[in-house]
Amino acid sequence: SSILGHRGVPYSSEYAATKFAVQGFSESIRAEFTKLGIDVLVISPGTTETEFFDRVIERTADPKWPEHKPISAAEVARQIVRAIRKGKHEIIPYLWGRVLCRMNRLSPGLVDRLMSRYV
Repeated sequence: SSILGHRGVPYSSEYAATKFAVQGFSESIRAEFTKLGIDVLVISPGTTETEFFDRVIERTADPKWPEHKPISAAEVARQIVRAIRKGKHEIIPYLWGRVLCRMNRLSPGLVDRLMSRYV
């Protein structure tokens, strides 16, 4: 999935919609497959050093958005392995993603106001 499966941001509505769908689908099949001993882990990375991210930045770079150092794909992989070993259902490997998701749960109105600065 993606951090955008937890919180939509300006100019990413189509992408966020697909990621919200992944979140709901994953939660549903986790509940369905639990009795079969099958678990589902959702990975919601943020800015990750990949070719995908590089291409997105080339097309959508906006100087108004704050820049954050991307997390390496190797670090995401390490966190996935750790999450599987611990039996977690979801991880958000990227620090700023965890911050955004937590802020959005606690005060979505505040996040709305902060996001509006970048529109």
